[in-house]
Amino acid sequence: MSHPLKAEQNFIFLSDKNRGQSGLPESGVGYTMHGQGMMQQQEMLMTEIWETLNDDQKMTLMKRMLDAKIMMKEGMIKHFQFKIETMKMVKTMLDEC
Repeated sequence: MSHPLKAEQNFIFLSDKNRGQSGLPESGVGYTMHGQGMMQQQEMLMTEIWETLNDDQKMTLMKRMLDAKIMMKEGMIKHFQFKIETMKMVKTMLDEC
């Protein structure tokens, strides 16, 4: 038997100002999608860690976070280059037919 709710209806997204109007309890995370509650916990942990670091450690951490973003973007570029090469190969194969 299938669930009476559609997949889109399983999650409720509320801003803090609308939370009280919805009838949901104001405390806690509520219903979230994609682990948003987990993300909030990670942000709180990162805030606590950040406050305990000295300036040199903060600088090192910021550089590493920037390096991670650069590596991610480079990975995306390589991925798109691969997709473009593949599409060009498919186009040539179709042109030959």
